[in-house]
Amino acid sequence: MAPSTKVQARPAPGKQLLHDASDFPDQSSNSSSEGSGSESDSLDSDSLDSHGSRKRRKVAPAIEMEEDATFKSALSVPSRFKSKIQAPTLVQEDVTEKHAENAGISVSVDRQTSFASLDVKPWLVGALERMAINRPTGIQKGCIPEILKGRDCIGGSRTGSGKTVAFAVPILQTWAEDPFGIFAVVLTPTRELALQIYEQIKAISSPQQLKAVLITGGSDMRPQATALAQRPHIVIATPGRLADHIRTSGEDTICGLRRVRMVVLDEADRLLASGSVGSMLPDVEECFSILPSPAKRQTLLFTATITPEVRALKDMPRTPGKPPVFVCEVDTQKLAIPAQLRQMHLQVPVTHREHYLHMFLLTDVNLQKSVIIFCNRTATADYLTHLLRLLEHRVTALHSKLPQRQRIDNLGRFRASAARILVATDVAARGLDIPEVGLVINYDIPRDPDDYIHRVGRTARAGRKGDAVTFVGQRDVQLVQAIEGRVGRELERWEEEGVNLETRVVREALKLVGEKKREAMLEIEEGREPHQQQVLVVPLAKGHGAGLELAGEVGYWNCPCRDSYVNPPTDDAYRAICKKRGQQPSSEVLSDGTLAHWIGKPHASNLLINFHGGGFVMPASECMVDFMFQVVGVLEREGKDASCLFLSYDLAPGAIYPRQLQQAASLLNHVLHTLHYAPSSIVISGDSAGANLCVALLSHISHPHPSASLPIPAVTLPEKQKFKGIVLISPWISFDTAARSYVENAWKDCVSIPSGTSWSSAFMGSPWPHHDGKDSYNEALSAQPEWWTGLPVSKMLILGGREEVLRDSIIDFAAKVRAGTEGAGDDAMGLEFHVLAGEYHDQPNLDLQIGYKEKDEGVMAKMVKSWIASNF
Repeated sequence: MAPSTKVQARPAPGKQLLHDASDFPDQSSNSSSEGSGSESDSLDSDSLDSHGSRKRRKVAPAIEMEEDATFKSALSVPSRFKSKIQAPTLVQEDVTEKHAENAGISVSVDRQTSFASLDVKPWLVGALERMAINRPTGIQKGCIPEILKGRDCIGGSRTGSGKTVAFAVPILQTWAEDPFGIFAVVLTPTRELALQIYEQIKAISSPQQLKAVLITGGSDMRPQATALAQRPHIVIATPGRLADHIRTSGEDTICGLRRVRMVVLDEADRLLASGSVGSMLPDVEECFSILPSPAKRQTLLFTATITPEVRALKDMPRTPGKPPVFVCEVDTQKLAIPAQLRQMHLQVPVTHREHYLHMFLLTDVNLQKSVIIFCNRTATADYLTHLLRLLEHRVTALHSKLPQRQRIDNLGRFRASAARILVATDVAARGLDIPEVGLVINYDIPRDPDDYIHRVGRTARAGRKGDAVTFVGQRDVQLVQAIEGRVGRELERWEEEGVNLETRVVREALKLVGEKKREAMLEIEEGREPHQQQVLVVPLAKGHGAGLELAGEVGYWNCPCRDSYVNPPTDDAYRAICKKRGQQPSSEVLSDGTLAHWIGKPHASNLLINFHGGGFVMPASECMVDFMFQVVGVLEREGKDASCLFLSYDLAPGAIYPRQLQQAASLLNHVLHTLHYAPSSIVISGDSAGANLCVALLSHISHPHPSASLPIPAVTLPEKQKFKGIVLISPWISFDTAARSYVENAWKDCVSIPSGTSWSSAFMGSPWPHHDGKDSYNEALSAQPEWWTGLPVSKMLILGGREEVLRDSIIDFAAKVRAGTEGAGDDAMGLEFHVLAGEYHDQPNLDLQIGYKEKDEGVMAKMVKSWIASNF
């Protein structure tokens, strides 16, 4: 398919990507594209934020007096879509791929096709099934077999069609045959997309010992250089940061890149775009300057839009000794717009866009949807974030001016449904896969119709339905017409039965939004962070209180396989972290052969006992072991003699309960009675299921466990001995089965116990025989006030996710503790309860994990360290 005009790509990248220099004809660059984004200038070369040289608007709209007369005159917005273009024929999407001309094959989707039939190895098929990826999509079916044959590939397919799996699977399969050195480099335009690809590759490769490294801007270059020098198997990078390493790091750091066997350009159209300010092409050229020549490597290009720069590479003469480039275009001629996406427009007066946005988000049809709002400029995105938060929307932001850690945190909040609304620039428009997005709003219209395609492609992914609504003002006629001409259909008018948005704005939004606009701009002018929710204090007893923090700007991690529970290899993790930190491993062997491992100097005067919970895809066990080392280090730096013991036990689903409680009780008896170890202070802690075990152990000490199937040894504390503190990180429990929300929601993590039962485990495992099988999975604590009388603990810190059940029950639990300790005075238990704004119970646990992975301490780590240090 020869191009009809001169190709817009510059010679250097074409020579370096798929063909030798002698094969590439002279070309000229005539691109005049300004890109879509109109964001403020940024120095980050790995951002999609545009540097277009157009006239700038003011940072924030001027505040005017909102009077009804002025408002109504502003609403006189004429129709502007019906006469200027002919109504196009709507092309319905089918499941037949386009003919791959250069390869001479066509690809059709057979719903019975499996990954195994594509010659994918069983270990990869199993990994994909655990991620609920059971059948290949069109792009996967077309590309995987050809990539496995060693062919260079150009893959074009609509957003949400599984392009990452299309290149990750053959890379991992080929790597597994010879896992040595840096095997593959993946280049992608944004940090967020690089992180997403990293997560997916780690998840797919979980059965293997793959070493992958993330090289992106916004993070310290020194640990990145160290990681590159250690020859990871796969490097996922943004071109700007990798180019920085090539220019400034030593040969020892970058020499492994000279022997790379596979190179991927994801979102290749953006990476190869030339002629505009902010082009990534110079950095891409720098990266390719150190990589092997095209004849010695396999090159894979993937994109949702086949641009002239990308298509030109397909039409170049073949490299001697290599088969022709394989091209698989799936639906690219249909402009990558899925049929299940409704594209609509909403006419709004320029002076009242914020009012319309607020009321639009509150309509019944949109109120429960997860929403991305796209803006052209970082200033607009920042302003809307402040404003919407003041209007009590759950909102977060994603744009290039945010620090890297905050970008990751905010994206995690949105993925975990802690924030319902993401206000973003085009940095979020490409490649990010957030399956539950139901609505995309173009608050600003992109200047490039292709960027419109990428924006609306954040919804209606993987066969789901979705809506895209574009706000249209008086000056936007030509931009909308260009988009309609590009996508081949008119944008239908947004309507909701029984809703007159103009009337709602006049009645409900004029005064309120006007006031909040002034507050938002004042916050921005003074450099204040967006408005935070306040702390609710629940008093317990005299001199004590419980802080219930309903929201905070803190980060969490959303793992791709939340339901894939991984049995933590704590013994291996302990040895690995000891080696990393230069400590000689030291362990205690309990009477039944169970191991307990020491961190720090054994038998110190202050003892921390930790029960590690499970993990999802991330290395949770290593994270928690290393975190215990950090806690001990903090105590030692404060001059406090401290050590930690953590129990090694089996948390796999189906493990016979109450075996874990038996092991925990045995450990405490071993410390206090076999070793005759009498620490002056004891704090016990646990995360996730380990937190539940802490509570079960605490309950067992005061109210011995009634198990008949497996006897639990009684635990006797020395006279007047109390635990100095209990730290529960992400407990899977409800503290009150009688709580209204517990009864109404029948929460999946809290299985009700029979009325009148006086003991329950608060732990995960098989059904208990003495409960006649009625309790399974996660048990709930007893709600009787007297249960909490005389518990051997001084203070308790609970860190949980913002589940309604947990929130309600903890307030009731505080009342139970207060009632149980009535008249206890200074002996009353002190309780602190902090909630991360997230849907799941394990948000604090995941925050610890991301802090470990990013080598950037999160808010949970700081809170736990400070609390433990203050209580020893």
